[in-house]
Amino acid sequence: MTASERRAAACTLRLLREGRGWSWSDLARAIKSAAGELATTPVDRLTVPSLVRTIARWEREDRPTSPAERYQLLLAYVFARRGENVRVGQGSDFDQVMDLIVTWGGSAERVAEIRDLATRAATSGHGLLAFLPPGLEPLVSAVNGKGHLTMGGVNALDALVADVNGQVGGAPFARLHLAMAPAVEISRRLMAAPRSEHLRQPLAQVTAGAFMVAARIAFEARDDDTSLRLYQEAVRAAVDAPAWQRTAMNTSRALVVLYSGRDVAAARAVADEAVRTAGRSESPIMRARAHALQAEMAARAGQSDHAFAALRLAWRDVDGDCTDDPAGGRFGAGHLDGFEGVCNVHLGRGAEAEPHLVDAMAALCAVKRLLIEWR
Repeated sequence: MTASERRAAACTLRLLREGRGWSWSDLARAIKSAAGELATTPVDRLTVPSLVRTIARWEREDRPTSPAERYQLLLAYVFARRGENVRVGQGSDFDQVMDLIVTWGGSAERVAEIRDLATRAATSGHGLLAFLPPGLEPLVSAVNGKGHLTMGGVNALDALVADVNGQVGGAPFARLHLAMAPAVEISRRLMAAPRSEHLRQPLAQVTAGAFMVAARIAFEARDDDTSLRLYQEAVRAAVDAPAWQRTAMNTSRALVVLYSGRDVAAARAVADEAVRTAGRSESPIMRARAHALQAEMAARAGQSDHAFAALRLAWRDVDGDCTDDPAGGRFGAGHLDGFEGVCNVHLGRGAEAEPHLVDAMAALCAVKRLLIEWR
């Protein structure tokens, strides 16, 4: 995009805002409200003055900036509505925002996606649930009390979560967050509603998985507060889930606690909880991962005896029979070599760390090559 195109886009956005009689504060409040309706974090937690500064950068006459992807959707949603009416046809404010997204560098595919998502959300009156892909209408009926949850509905929710999880690493996290938001909302509503006894455990597994995937996406998008909150929801939802799945949640949660606050003691407490849960698990792989994480926390605290004892336990499980492990493929010798290398680094044993890190890199590169060939 050229400098003149940037200035023209900034002018168009200003005219759209002024055409509604809005100040920067008015538009900021509209964006914040839309972010709340569509669960677009962390925008929904930003203050109006902070959003005003962002809008000012979009509209500045010299060197204006372009809105990030999450803001593009919110602007489309805001300008699709005028009071109680929805206007998305040719020449509408919404249509002009679509043109702006092209100017800001959006691909034809991305513009079509935003058009579809914003139109569905604005015209449906159901907010987040409008983002559900076709075929999941029975879930909407169930959460609205107009139908009953079935095993088919639980499986459909599971398939949605798996589909989004499969896109991690291949699509922008803002887009993945939006794809997961309705699954998270439905999961919350289903867990709060009465349900048949035979659906209790499968629903717990699926909803806990939904919260975990959403937590990972939030963490990758550097929204640590949301990530921690979602991991906590995952743990609560997983009361009826298998022990190996609860272990997986707590190992991931421990890393978020560590990297978001650099609080080794707090992260170690979560890792210890994961080890206790793993001891009741039927998964050697999850026991190994929990012990590996516990080892890293001990190494970070300078406790070498504890670190190497935990690593020995992890290797014992990894080297055992994992044929029917329910967590198959989630952790293995390559990952554990990485943990052992990191532990040695934290304990000041660089020479001992190097071969483990080299082996870990080789194992992970081999997995990457297999994935590329599979695709």
